[in-house]
Amino acid sequence: KIHLQDKTSLVTRMPMKSIAEKLPWSDFVRVHRSYIVPVKKVMSIYNNTIKMDDFVIPIGNTYRKEVSKHFTL
Repeated sequence: KIHLQDKTSLVTRMPMKSIAEKLPWSDFVRVHRSYIVPVKKVMSIYNNTIKMDDFVIPIGNTYRKEVSKHFTL
């Protein structure tokens, strides 16, 4: 499910890896096997979670290194 800025959402059957490859690396980061987030929308990072608007998203151990490239952890 892709959540858009206007609060609507799209459902896609495209694999997350394919979606991540199409997005600009500097603007988006994969934080979990089920989540890709826009870097500019991240409000805070606490322990292993990201707060973004009304969402609290877990940071997967596999993606922690990638997240640390975008944010100071």
